[in-house]
Order: sequence, then C-alpha cells, then structure tokens
Amino acid sequence: MREEFSAAGMRVDAPADVDEARRDFMFLRRLRGWVDGTASKIGGAIILALVSGIVWLIVAGAHAFFQAKS
Repeated sequence: MREEFSAAGMRVDAPADVDEARRDFMFLRRLRGWVDGTASKIGGAIILALVSGIVWLIVAGAHAFFQAKS
C-alpha cells in the first residue's frame, strides 16, 4: 500500500505524513460535497426557469386566445 501511495506522490512514511494525507482526503470529500450541492442548486434553478417559462407561455397564450374571442 505504501508503494502505491508513494507512486501517486503521497508520502506516508511518518505518522505526520499519514495525518496529512488523511486531512487531504477529508478536504477532497468536503469539496466534492460542496460541488455536488452547488450543481444540484444550479440544476434546480434551471428547471425552475424552464417550468416558469412554460407556465408563462400557457398563460400568455390563454390570455391572447380569450382576448381574440372578445
């Protein structure tokens, strides 16, 4: 296992190095969570915009239809 970490550029020879690597992995996990959360919020905003646009088109079309009948 140490050889694999060493080949990846991670030092795990001393206990301090192991703690440092552990903190690096914890940072990456938090970063991934932040990115996933941001992506889901952006996706939700896009879906909300699309649904709002469709509802607006339906309302505007109905308004124009009933105005033409009058």
